[in-house]
Amino acid sequence: MFTGYPKHAVLDGTAEIDYTNYAIAQLEHAPATIGELADLAFAKGLRHVWLAPSAGWQAFQAPEFWTQTENANGIKVKVSGYEDGTAALLSHEGKIFCRVMRTDDPRWGLVGNCAAYIALSLGEVRAALDSHPVISPATTGLNALKSLLTRLQWLPEAVSWHQDDFATRDVRFLRRDLNPDRYTYLHQVDRNGAYLNAARAADFGTSGATRETAYAGMWDALHDAGGYGIAEVIVRGMSPRAEELLPVSVSAKEQVIAFPVLQMLHDVGADYTLLAVTRYKQVHRVFRRWAEPLAALRSAETLGARHVGKAIATQTIGMFGHERTEGPQAWHYRPDWRAHIVATNALTFARMIRRLDLDNLPVIAAYTDSIAFLSTEPDPPEYLTEHSASLGGYKRVQTLGLYEMRALVRMAQNPDLNVVGWLKAAKDV
Repeated sequence: MFTGYPKHAVLDGTAEIDYTNYAIAQLEHAPATIGELADLAFAKGLRHVWLAPSAGWQAFQAPEFWTQTENANGIKVKVSGYEDGTAALLSHEGKIFCRVMRTDDPRWGLVGNCAAYIALSLGEVRAALDSHPVISPATTGLNALKSLLTRLQWLPEAVSWHQDDFATRDVRFLRRDLNPDRYTYLHQVDRNGAYLNAARAADFGTSGATRETAYAGMWDALHDAGGYGIAEVIVRGMSPRAEELLPVSVSAKEQVIAFPVLQMLHDVGADYTLLAVTRYKQVHRVFRRWAEPLAALRSAETLGARHVGKAIATQTIGMFGHERTEGPQAWHYRPDWRAHIVATNALTFARMIRRLDLDNLPVIAAYTDSIAFLSTEPDPPEYLTEHSASLGGYKRVQTLGLYEMRALVRMAQNPDLNVVGWLKAAKDV
């Protein structure tokens, strides 16, 4: 039996397993707590044990995806198409008892196969969400969100847009024109939970979409283009620096954007024409209650729980743009929601980049939630890091001195290096 961690470290006696809905079929007797499960799993070499609800079986009924066999205890096993057999669902008389999958599945962000560590991480997630992590981070997050929206009667209506309709992307650029001679330091900061913060703080349309053609003065009538809605625009021109910040292209082609991008166009004085807008009669703060426990996991005791919380948030949001190739769309197919979240983050991100530039702190690289900029001061400005511990705040990742800073500025002048490669190089300097 594993004794490398004290019992309380794996929540023994505090995180009871409800066997009305959950069970571990491969063990001779059902452990009462997550801690006991960790010990038994480690002792038997079962490093890949995860829990899943019996009701989840319908999602795995596709006959071409599973082959059936029996495990050493004579329990029928539905094994997925993974060649190594490390991903499977154990079933008995038509009911799922547990999910077996790799504990180093990159989707979850967990590192290592120590059963006690996995149990501790999942125990903290289970306590925060008041439900077990199941199947995948996206499934876990969508299940929790659907339950919440159903109780509030906010389940959204279907939309006709496709993910590719939206001119939406993160702020990503690498500047190759900076002269390092006036600067001494390079600071790199990351934004905490950028997408989760954008989702938590915004309103989202759920039903009653209406489209209207643009008219003179519509911008003023919208009052706050950072609210919820979809705009159809043609962008004819903007300054080169603005092009780096905005997720739109300069062309005579019509583009569909979320309202935060419309606000960005207005901020930079772009030459654009507003053609039409779509607004909703029903608008709700859809993600606030859903996001709070995920935000709380950012300060969880174990690194694994923090990684799982992040994976649930980002992968659930990613699923809003996941379109089925056959049959009706799932309830969560809302590419407009995803576009609004990405655009809200891009708007606040771009405004911070512009402020740094105006304060003579030129940004050399930006990527989704990471900013690297030059400075004459050994610390980033206080307005950037004053909320470093909170969701949506910027935390310092590293500060590099004169020699390293100049080397990275020179490296940015390499036309064959993109921003991802530059940020990787910055970590290795």
